[in-house]
Amino acid sequence: MKRVGLLIIFVLFLTSKFLAYPQPLGRIDSSQTSSMEFSALGIMGGKLYLADEVKNEILIYDIDEELWQTTGIKISSKSVIQDIYVDEGQIHLFDSKKKAIFSYDFQGKLVNRITTKGVRDLHLKKPSRLLVNYQSCFYIMDSRKLYALTKEGMLTATADLENPVSMSLGKDQLIRVLQHTKKGSQLSIYDLNLVRISRTDIPNPSGKANYIIDMAVNRWGELHVINGYPVNIDKLGTDAKQMPGSFFGSLNKRKAIGNFQKPSLIKSGYADGASIIAIYDSKQRAIHLFKDTEHNANQLLVCPTYTIRHELKKSKLPLSQDFLPTEHSIYMICDVLMPDSKHKAKPRPAVVCRDREGNDRFAIYLQQQKKEIRSFSALALSDDRLFVLDNKANMVHIYGADDGIYIDSFGEKGFQEGYLNDPGSIAAGADELIYVADTKNRRISVFNKQGIYIKKIVLGKDRKKPVLLRSYGQDIFCLTGDSCIFKIPINESGKAQQHISAKSISSFDLLSSDKVAYIDNKTQKLMIYNGKVKEREFFAKSNKAYFPHFKSIYLIRYDEVNQQLVIMDRAAEGTRLLRFYAALDKSQIINMCLS
Repeated sequence: MKRVGLLIIFVLFLTSKFLAYPQPLGRIDSSQTSSMEFSALGIMGGKLYLADEVKNEILIYDIDEELWQTTGIKISSKSVIQDIYVDEGQIHLFDSKKKAIFSYDFQGKLVNRITTKGVRDLHLKKPSRLLVNYQSCFYIMDSRKLYALTKEGMLTATADLENPVSMSLGKDQLIRVLQHTKKGSQLSIYDLNLVRISRTDIPNPSGKANYIIDMAVNRWGELHVINGYPVNIDKLGTDAKQMPGSFFGSLNKRKAIGNFQKPSLIKSGYADGASIIAIYDSKQRAIHLFKDTEHNANQLLVCPTYTIRHELKKSKLPLSQDFLPTEHSIYMICDVLMPDSKHKAKPRPAVVCRDREGNDRFAIYLQQQKKEIRSFSALALSDDRLFVLDNKANMVHIYGADDGIYIDSFGEKGFQEGYLNDPGSIAAGADELIYVADTKNRRISVFNKQGIYIKKIVLGKDRKKPVLLRSYGQDIFCLTGDSCIFKIPINESGKAQQHISAKSISSFDLLSSDKVAYIDNKTQKLMIYNGKVKEREFFAKSNKAYFPHFKSIYLIRYDEVNQQLVIMDRAAEGTRLLRFYAALDKSQIINMCLS
């Protein structure tokens, strides 16, 4: 009898060419056996990936072959697999109990684990969906927010949501988010950086309070949706409007494909030029499978070109008081052991110079310097001279940039012009002058390379305290004590202008002539501004600074040679690097010749 019913439905689908109904492929009923209980569903091509809570493993169902396969992925009995996302390289599981993402290869080997517990900015309340884009970035939909993470788990963007119920990623890498409003359902589309591109109210042809329960985008940009009233499956065009004659199925207790009781989840795959639709009915505990070959869109969605990707990684570079990268060398103020130190000796402050291969060129040990040299606090480089700021002695010491040999010192404590009072930073300008943040004197004192006083620069009518200086091109940038960043033209220092203002800035640097990066001291977020417009934000705060999160960033410096931001966190085990690079397109070929 069941076969007859299935045959009738199949014939109806084939003879209804004008209505373009999908073709039924089969029905998986987990309620018929106690050996399976599905909790999450993913789809890739013509295969389903399911979390079996009875066997505590991830299973594969080959739709064409009607065969079950095992992935070798075992899941904990304490886990709650909320969602599964499968791409061309890995199987990604989201565990809502552990608030973690687990990524496996197709041999069942765990290759990545990301946890969000203990991170205030990633406090997930009711996470429900997971997406992974073409550059291995994760997107988590929570009850009120959408989060974007890199493959390391670094937070890169957030978006506020109202009443989200579903999200789906198209081949065009745009994220479709379904939300409920007082009037019905609404579709919002976001780009990779979670900038909302559009927001569309979905018309309700029945005229009643019909909410869409779930949706999935296909390769043509059309949406397969589950309607709450009447209970059926429908298809919306790229404009989010209902396509005529596209709905099928109904509310029916009889166990047959197309008869639903409580359809709650829909996923869309692509195989053999057609959309594969999988619908999970939570009351029936069954999966209905369909194949859709009729599409109104003119062409398939196109994957965009690869963009600049951001990678955060750990480094062997020591935590430093200051860090100055140049084309051929790196200068650092850090604690090191002196040569021939005793067994229980402690590291002491030094200025260390290394080449780009990581070899030490020289070290200037504070303990071996003259008595008037009391500290190393900041660095600046001009031609062949290395300028080291000494905030305890209120002086600047000059060393050879190539050999570290002491040359001279200038400055002393005082309030008159040319004197210093608790200086905080130093920078070398393109005009070959040396700029010192004379913090307590509320001015920037300017000297030539021989240490002769030239002039002073005062910021604002209220004489703001300069704290940190950076030089880029024909400008000097200054962070003040009230977290303002000023841009000072070298040739017109009297025309200093406030460039950026924030509540609390701990450090900043220039990524280019227009891009300023700074650290919000309260949230530990890295903010990147293009001019005066915020372009991106990164990072999340963690009380224990577990990678890839931060607790107390005190210094960032941009290394232009390696296109990476060097980040110092007092609570971290070591230096971290945020690298900016363009990901390779899969079509690119690298030719190598070995001899």
